[in-house]
Amino acid sequence: MTGNNAPKIKWVSEMLACETRRQRLFVDGRETPFFIDSANGILAHRTTGYEHGLFGAGMGPIAGNRHGLRIAAILGAGPRIAELKHRAEQMALASA
Repeated sequence: MTGNNAPKIKWVSEMLACETRRQRLFVDGRETPFFIDSANGILAHRTTGYEHGLFGAGMGPIAGNRHGLRIAAILGAGPRIAELKHRAEQMALASA
């Protein structure tokens, strides 16, 4: 980031087939590894018992497959999405 302009934060929302709403975080037009899944349907997953879960793509342990890819890490969960979005934005800006 250069200059005095604040970074542009954008959340993009999409509905997954499992009735989970995924919101991906973009900073200055670039996708970050942070996303929030919100599950309220009976068929959807829950994150440690909460409706909303904050994840970091590729930050978890290596999956047991031949490619050695990392899975998403759970970075937090809670009943209020605003707090998780704030945390994700702080982490994304700190790593920029």
